[in-house]
Parts: sequence; structure tokens; C-alpha cells
Amino acid sequence: MKFCKFCNKIMVTTMILLGFIRIIQDGDQYVNKFMFTTAFKIASWNVRTELLLMWRNITAKYPEFQALVFDENNFYSDQMLELQTTTLQSLGTAILTLIGVCVLFVAESSIVFWVVFILISMDIGTAGFLSLWGADLDPTTVVNILMSIGQCIDFATHVGYRIYRSECKDPNERISDSLGAIGWPVLQAGTSTLLAIVVMILVPSNAVRMFARTSVLVVATGLFHGLVVLPVIIRSFASHAEAHKPIMHQ
Repeated sequence: MKFCKFCNKIMVTTMILLGFIRIIQDGDQYVNKFMFTTAFKIASWNVRTELLLMWRNITAKYPEFQALVFDENNFYSDQMLELQTTTLQSLGTAILTLIGVCVLFVAESSIVFWVVFILISMDIGTAGFLSLWGADLDPTTVVNILMSIGQCIDFATHVGYRIYRSECKDPNERISDSLGAIGWPVLQAGTSTLLAIVVMILVPSNAVRMFARTSVLVVATGLFHGLVVLPVIIRSFASHAEAHKPIMHQ
């Protein structure tokens, strides 16, 4: 009876569609089995996951009824429960890997530090703007965020590596020489990527639109950080970095 009363209370605030009810008449009349559908036509995975946990907690309080919460997409909701931890672990692994790659090619600790700082800033900015754009933390968004790390590194590392390899000794000349050599190619690459990706926003598919939005954000933040923020930071805080000639010129 407590279980039925609790369900009735939930039905007042939740849409319920009765599926079937089996009544047994064997001397006394009683309900043998029943099934109902609740919370249908909900698009948000966060809401669906919260409702799934709520119903599982309710049924766990009354094990004598052997109630089962079933949804053909339950495995997606179960993924959502572990998605935050998995995402943070994957992001941490990817960033550590990129740090290792930067260290191999840019043997200047100050430049590596600021390149990694810019990379993390771009990733946080991309994730933040995706959230403002209405994206939920679902598998599609996680894949796009992980993909964005690989795209973000292109802008920062190319500019940072060119500054590292510049033969100019004066800090201002090093920045000017580096932007003159790599700035235009980076701008061309970003512009061509935007032109190729922006039309995908019109495709009526959530996965395709999320990919397009992520790519647009990555390119926009990448161009700004790579061509404006990183040179300013290196000039201000890493101007003591030594000039390194290419091996073939040494």
C-alpha cells in the first residue's frame, strides 16, 4: 500500500500512461501485475537520467514487489552517470600526451608552459561556449570536446615553435619574425576550415551540428589565442627565452 500511495503521489506531478494491469480473482481479488509508462517525450538526457535514478531509488525501497525499471535506452543513461569522470580522465590523458609532444619539439620550458596554458584556456573556452550554446554532457559532446584538443594544439604549437626557432635575439623582433612567417598560413588554415565547416550547421542532425559548432569555436578561439594572446604572453613573460637556430644551420 505504501508503494502504491507513493506512486500515486508521483503520478500527480509526472505524466503517466498506464500500459496494462492484471487482476487475479482467486477467492480474493488482487492485482497480480501492472505496468505503466512515465516521463515520455523528454529530450534532455540529464532529465531522463534524473528520473531513472529516482524510479530506481523508489523500487529499491520496496524489494518485495520485484519492480523493474526498464527503458530500451537505459544504457545511455548509465553512461551519463559515468560520463563526467570518464571525460575528466580522458581530457587529463590527452593534455598530458600533448605536453609530452610539446616538450619533444620545443626544448624551452617557459614557451612550453605558456603553450600548454593557452591549450587549456582554449579547451575551457570551447567547453564553456558549448554549454552556453545549449549542449549537454552527452557522448556526442564528449567526443567533440576530445576532438577539439587535437585541433586546439595546432594553433598554439605552430606559433610557439616558430618563436622558439626564430634566429632573432631581440624579443620584439622574434615575435614580429614569427608572426610574419607563420601568422598568414595559420590565418589561412583557420579561414578555410571555417568556410568548410560552417555550412554543416544547417544539416538537420544533432551530431553533425555539434561537430560544426565545436569546430567553429575551436577555430575562432584558436586564431585569437594563437595570433594574439600567445605572442603577447611570451613577449611579456618569456622574453628571456634564448634563440634556437635550426639544427641544419648550426
